Amino acid sequence: MAESTEKKIRKFLQVGTLECMILCVVLAIIVGVLFITIGFWKTLLITALILIGLFIGGVTNKKEFLRSKVNVDVTAKRTYNGMKREELEQKVRDTVNDAEEEVEEAAEELEDLQDEVEETAEAVQEGVEEAVEAVGSQAEEIKEEIADKADDITEAAEAVEEKVEDAFEEAAKKLEGEETK
Repeated sequence: MAESTEKKIRKFLQVGTLECMILCVVLAIIVGVLFITIGFWKTLLITALILIGLFIGGVTNKKEFLRSKVNVDVTAKRTYNGMKREELEQKVRDTVNDAEEEVEEAAEELEDLQDEVEETAEAVQEGVEEAVEAVGSQAEEIKEEIADKADDITEAAEAVEEKVEDAFEEAAKKLEGEETK
């Protein structure tokens, strides 16, 4: 019989069961009525005294009970903080490793770009040199053509000058012949 009573009590205290929900609702109603009738602070005092009475009357080895509760809480917090610290340290390590990999990749890309720039600069230099040579040879050819044309123009101008002089002489002779007439 004691086992069935103990099971019923456990059901009332196990969160998530219908019995525990009913117990919590009844306690909430009682606390609410106490708040309304005697006030907040008096209700808290009565609740604290009830909990102290439960502790004194219900726990046989009080020192061991308190030690186990305090140790569990402190150990749990230490373990939790230790886990958090380890997780954070691992995240930092992972982040640093990722950053190092990205830096290495960027450095490799930078070296590749630098090589491409050097190759492009060499190609541009060669192209400029070839263009200068081509323009230089074309300039020489144009210069020679201009010199030849200048010589041709000079010869043509001399020929025109001779013709003009001959035409003046002829015109002068004709004028002299007409004046004598």
